[in-house]
Amino acid sequence: ENGLTYDMLKAGLSVCHYVGDSKLPLLHGLSVLELSLLVASKHISELYKDEPINFEMIFEEYSKFTSHCTHNIEHYNKPVIMKAFEKLVSIEFLCPISESLSSNMMKEYQPMRLMVDGSQIITGVKSYSSCPTDLYYWVTREPIT
Repeated sequence: ENGLTYDMLKAGLSVCHYVGDSKLPLLHGLSVLELSLLVASKHISELYKDEPINFEMIFEEYSKFTSHCTHNIEHYNKPVIMKAFEKLVSIEFLCPISESLSSNMMKEYQPMRLMVDGSQIITGVKSYSSCPTDLYYWVTREPIT
């Protein structure tokens, strides 16, 4: 028979699983601030289902989170947060929806898509060495509304 066998399918799925987790090592190289912005992006993406997100939305979610933190999470000023956001864009964890739309738009309002799956973010945060407790629990909580 020339059909697809169980072993072939299983091998193909294991390759897909590995490719899906290829961002995990990059997640471990992020700062706590960058990881926090990814978690904020995850929450916003879940809240607005398939709608674009932007820096201002992420900043607002991050600010709500840091205002509820008990310890270990520092709230940075907006320019520092923007630099962390720009790093996430440069490594394509967040990508602009359309280059033509965003060229004349303020970067704080450029529509973006989160390119990392929520489960990868959860795995990355939970396996991050010395992850702050507040961030560890926030990653699996519902978005702060």
